[in-house]
Amino acid sequence: MCIIKCFGITQDPITNNYALVLQYMENGDLRKYLERTVNIITWDQRLNKIYDICLALNNIHIHGLIHKDLHPGNIFIDPTFAYIGDFGFCMPAKENLSNSTKKNIYGV
Repeated sequence: MCIIKCFGITQDPITNNYALVLQYMENGDLRKYLERTVNIITWDQRLNKIYDICLALNNIHIHGLIHKDLHPGNIFIDPTFAYIGDFGFCMPAKENLSNSTKKNIYGV
């Protein structure tokens, strides 16, 4: 499926801030992964990561949703697969964009 798993929510007992408990990604996000491996990652490995991202996007779209914030910082890498995360701006594809509370977002 290549979508990062969310196991639950926790709360810091001191600050009372909430945090999501997500699937651990050993290699971090795509941006940091590529910075570390630019000279050693093979083309087959690159194509496999792209394939994983396409599978995840297809799965999101099959469920009638759009991500709206896809960038290398929201793609996470473990030793085997690439995963999409951060669905904070995700919305139904058929929703009128003028009804969205977030407007004029152009990237990170």
